[in-house]
Amino acid sequence: MVQERIYNYFERNPQLHVLFIFDRMDIIQTELGEVKEWADGYIYKVFDGAWFNTKYAIENTWKDKRIVLLFPVETYPHSEEQQLQFPLLDMLKANMEYKEDDYASFMQQYNLPERFRSFIKKCLLKSIIFLMGILIQVPLVRIWFAVLSSPIISARKSCWIGKQSL
Repeated sequence: MVQERIYNYFERNPQLHVLFIFDRMDIIQTELGEVKEWADGYIYKVFDGAWFNTKYAIENTWKDKRIVLLFPVETYPHSEEQQLQFPLLDMLKANMEYKEDDYASFMQQYNLPERFRSFIKKCLLKSIIFLMGILIQVPLVRIWFAVLSSPIISARKSCWIGKQSL
């Protein structure tokens, strides 16, 4: 599930080079640790504490790859001061951070201000509910159409219309 969402980030934004994942509860690292292989052109790395080596690899060694860089719990910049001192802040701002919630991901992708959070969340929820309603109705419409187009129903319709043959 997480791997599919990661691929979606890169598909929606072809210029994306690095996807930063800040794993606040060690859940994502556990799930991605079970992934056996990644698609061609993807590199998944768990940050090991070597800021300079990581930055060098991103800019040189992995420059033609799509990088998924996971930061464990202890490396998450909690306060604004820590965020400003984050050694890869320039790369983080030029790329994207993985978001668990769809509305947060949507807001990040389109650079929407934080003040629209509740509005976006509400609208996306309504859109999802509307689309789910359509998806549920489509199979029912197909079943209804199949019933209406069956030979027995066609014969009844023909008699009703006054046609002699089917």
